[in-house]
Amino acid sequence: MNWIIWFRMGALSGFLGVLLGAFGAHAAKKYLGDHELEIYKLACSYILWHTAALLALGALATRIDSRWVTASGICFSLGLLLFSGSLFLLSFSWLPRSYGFITPIGGALLLAGWILMVCATIFT
Repeated sequence: MNWIIWFRMGALSGFLGVLLGAFGAHAAKKYLGDHELEIYKLACSYILWHTAALLALGALATRIDSRWVTASGICFSLGLLLFSGSLFLLSFSWLPRSYGFITPIGGALLLAGWILMVCATIFT
């Protein structure tokens, strides 16, 4: 039953990626400079790439039910929240620059998610 969680997270992530991407393409341009808009676009692209990862993880979880899969999904989910979430907040200056250290923590969690996905296929 673990697989349904990752499909749901992937679907939610995909929805948010498209929604925020559309907002960025139409409305955010009015409020963001070129540099901030690039940061915003980066956050959207990471959401959409990792949507595919969460959906793939859901497919993997139909075959492999292990702690590796669960850990990978948790890392992807938290990584997206911290990485893309902090970039969105930084792009609008809703998060002080001193909190920029959150972004690489999220990135490290995304990397861990990929490695844990590999481990799920090797060690189970």
